Amino acid sequence: MKTARGYHGLFLFAVVGWGCMAKRFVIQFFILCTAVAGYWWYVLVWVPLETEVPMVRVHFLDVGQGDSILIETPSGRQVLVDAGRDGAVSAALNHVMQASDKHIDALVMTHPDADHIGGFAAVLDQYDISSVIHSFIPAETQVYRAVMERVYAKEQAGKIAVHQVDRAQQFILDDVTLSLLWPLDRTVADKNAASVVLLVQYGDQQVLLTGDAPVAVEDVLFNVFPDLLADIELVKAGHHGSRTSFSQAMLEKAEPHSIVFSYGEGNPYKHPHHTVLNRTAAYVAEHPDARVYRTVDGTVSFCITKENTIRC
Repeated sequence: MKTARGYHGLFLFAVVGWGCMAKRFVIQFFILCTAVAGYWWYVLVWVPLETEVPMVRVHFLDVGQGDSILIETPSGRQVLVDAGRDGAVSAALNHVMQASDKHIDALVMTHPDADHIGGFAAVLDQYDISSVIHSFIPAETQVYRAVMERVYAKEQAGKIAVHQVDRAQQFILDDVTLSLLWPLDRTVADKNAASVVLLVQYGDQQVLLTGDAPVAVEDVLFNVFPDLLADIELVKAGHHGSRTSFSQAMLEKAEPHSIVFSYGEGNPYKHPHHTVLNRTAAYVAEHPDARVYRTVDGTVSFCITKENTIRC
């Protein structure tokens, strides 16, 4: 028969043994948890970072009544097409660019109307710009002079390169092709008709930006570039949806998958016009995959890979 002392000894041995086993179990459990956490971090974080699909981002900025579109290449190079009427573009850019990023590779001024170039004064003051691309046609307005004085001052200081558009030409940033399709010469006298028309191509995806170009210009473009302008993924409705632009032919020939109307609430021009909205609605009804977006609801952003364009 065991004594009480013997039982106490066995109990103490059992407690110490269990403690050692428990400590070993805790250590093993900790190692197991660390390994599992490391595996899932690798799968969910590291692998996606290493295998992230390159993409172009296109932001149709909410600048009120006007146009402003920021294009970002896969490596982060940026092109700003128009800048709205005033400093509202600064706040819009702050929502899609990092606060520390104060460089824009190129500005594209489609034409000299105030609701397209007015905001460039603020942009030129706040950002370092590499180049400016603008339509050959000028304007006798204070807004235009204020913007171009800044442009020419920076050009004379050797800080930027300036290009006038009066013929078709191309620029390539990363794998992104920026084709300036219009104007083709200097025979156009109307400011809207001299709007720079820009086609952005990445892989088999295309984005068409026509400024305020009227229907007559759209017709010429489809005659000159019929294959190039077929099956457009994303298009900005010309002239904010004015009845002078964004024709039935544009819808039928370009067959856009996404359409963006850029305008401000209660604007005095009553953009977009009801006839344009009606034919766009009819087009969407016949093309179930087509979508319509409006900057009046806020900035509209798209993520574009070489195979797909999606809202992001």
